[in-house]
Amino acid sequence: MPGSRRELALRKGSFEVFHEGTLHKRGQTNSSYRRRWFILSGNEMFYFQGSEDGARGSIKLTFVSQCRRLPRQSDGLFPFEVNSAGQDGRVFQLASDNERVRDTWIERIHSAILLDTTKVVSSILIPYLESDGIQCEGVFRIPGDVNVIERIRGALIAPRRLSQPIPTDADSASVASFLKQMLRDLPEPVLTFRLYKEFITAGWFCGH
Repeated sequence: MPGSRRELALRKGSFEVFHEGTLHKRGQTNSSYRRRWFILSGNEMFYFQGSEDGARGSIKLTFVSQCRRLPRQSDGLFPFEVNSAGQDGRVFQLASDNERVRDTWIERIHSAILLDTTKVVSSILIPYLESDGIQCEGVFRIPGDVNVIERIRGALIAPRRLSQPIPTDADSASVASFLKQMLRDLPEPVLTFRLYKEFITAGWFCGH
């Protein structure tokens, strides 16, 4: 794959390529599948054709409400669809030659969506806690109310309505519990696996 593709995806997406490889993509007007090279970077999937330098298009995961498997087709492909309702209401139909490859793509897409959602939601929750929860003793220790936590989830995430404010009846302990829950569910912890030993070493030096 030409380096320019990766550079374009990194420049537009993030500083990391989460996943890349060949998939079949069904067109909007032409119902047949066309082979494309996909790069998942940040919250966006870029797709390329042949040796072109520029991306043919992209799927913005911020707008994705569903990514699910579809039944195997008679041509032997393993399809799945990415429902990007907020991106012109489009449903992207993709497929792989291999079931394991298809399932890996779905897993990586779900992880990227979760990471993107966590970033956006954290930007709402953390300022709230800094403003309203700073005087609450043990705000990260006291468990929140389960019903309130679910209302916070419904207001901020389902179905990915990220711009709505925190419910007015929410308390600081419930907001903190929801934030901890989201961080626990990340595919990779905030203190990343790659740097885990370095964090432990730094903590040891700070303690001495």
